[in-house]
Amino acid sequence: MTEGALKRQHLGGFSLVPGSHRGLPLVALATLTLLFAACGSSDGTKTATPVALTPVPNAPTAVPTPLVSGSHVNSTGVGYEADIPAGWHLRPNVLTSETFRGDAYFKDEPGTPDPTKGQMNISIGCQPKTTDTGSLDDEIAAELKGLQQLKRENIRTSDHAPVAGRAAKQIDFVYRLTASDRTPVPSTPASPSFEIVLDQRLIVLVSDSCVWKVNLSAPMGTLDPEAPVLEAFLASVKLHA
Repeated sequence: MTEGALKRQHLGGFSLVPGSHRGLPLVALATLTLLFAACGSSDGTKTATPVALTPVPNAPTAVPTPLVSGSHVNSTGVGYEADIPAGWHLRPNVLTSETFRGDAYFKDEPGTPDPTKGQMNISIGCQPKTTDTGSLDDEIAAELKGLQQLKRENIRTSDHAPVAGRAAKQIDFVYRLTASDRTPVPSTPASPSFEIVLDQRLIVLVSDSCVWKVNLSAPMGTLDPEAPVLEAFLASVKLHA
């Protein structure tokens, strides 16, 4: 399946084309969902309505809201706990579907984020294991295949230090997409479009119940300065699933 054939969804007023299945990386859908669904100001005020993924038959019940004590988050529904990075804010349950559940943390920015760049965020989620789930190497191979199918750019893989005592791998890549500035309306002129280019750093690990995916998404050229924030977040992660 090509990306152009994937189901069109409208996220936060922007018309985008995301998608995922077993052969395509869930991080692709996650990035699009996060791109405009959870923008916020420097004080964490919401400036866009969070968008849930399209409901599917036999979808699970709502994921419990994480418990937050100071900067510590216990996300019982997703199955982990971690510390909120200083100067970032939690948007819980941004990613919820039959095959994936997760939270996101957004860097506080003054004013309204620039929609042509995307807001810096770290997402963490559990892809529940199935009979198709393989080893960490198998899951990395599946991610790479999907990223190649989606024509992601500059894909690089490397080992990563263990996360929560589990072996982990890292995939860096560039995510380039075209968006329009409003949902199209019949009988109206086409919306102007613009390109969004994001640097992505995906950390993958496998636990007893989940394939865990932690992704740092940043406007192009801004990922490296935030890499220590990602590493500190990973160091605080404890898994319960």
